Amino acid sequence: MAFPRKRVEINALLQLWKDRFLTHQARYGLTSEQIRQVSDDADVYNHLLTVRNQLDEDVGEFSAYFENVTDGDVNLPAADYPVITLLPLPGLLLGVKPGIIPRNKGLYNFFKNHPSRTDESLADLGISDPAPGSLTPDTLKPAISGSTMPDDRVSLVFNKQGQSAVRFQMRRAAVWTTVADPTTSPFIDATPSTGGNPEKREYRAIYLEKNQPIGQYSDIITVYTTP
Repeated sequence: MAFPRKRVEINALLQLWKDRFLTHQARYGLTSEQIRQVSDDADVYNHLLTVRNQLDEDVGEFSAYFENVTDGDVNLPAADYPVITLLPLPGLLLGVKPGIIPRNKGLYNFFKNHPSRTDESLADLGISDPAPGSLTPDTLKPAISGSTMPDDRVSLVFNKQGQSAVRFQMRRAAVWTTVADPTTSPFIDATPSTGGNPEKREYRAIYLEKNQPIGQYSDIITVYTTP
């Protein structure tokens, strides 16, 4: 498993690292500066994605204004001139530092090759992809973790152990429902919360072979969404 390429997946990984780096500081010999840097990288990357989405919306508003003024109904007043306001940068520990992706890609490979790595610690960092080893189909069991993101989204991390995909299920009442069958980790569940309120969710996962579940369900994890 390689460092993710999609922006939403990179963002999810950085948010996970910001939350989990301190837990793994001793095992991987992480410095205080590395922990502060990944916190800044996570905040800056999420901010830049937010601003980019905002600018995309602003371009749409300007295009509508352009069409209104150049080809609109001559009997109607002009629309309000669009105002573009960039969100300010978040407060940072070290300041903006170029190279977020190559810097964290290097950390990703550092973790994968570290002599003190374990399958559990790698899975907790959204990295693990251990070899099947002597596991049999009946004993295969995913290791999963989850962290909340804005807008009800939940970042779900899993290890593959040589399998092609997992099936995530979610429970927020009494019934388990299938969310998705992702092939890459982390997976972002964008299921909206009921009534737009924070809610308690439980997740579990099981490996798939030819679209059929194999092995055992993972341990159940609990997260609380942030609308």
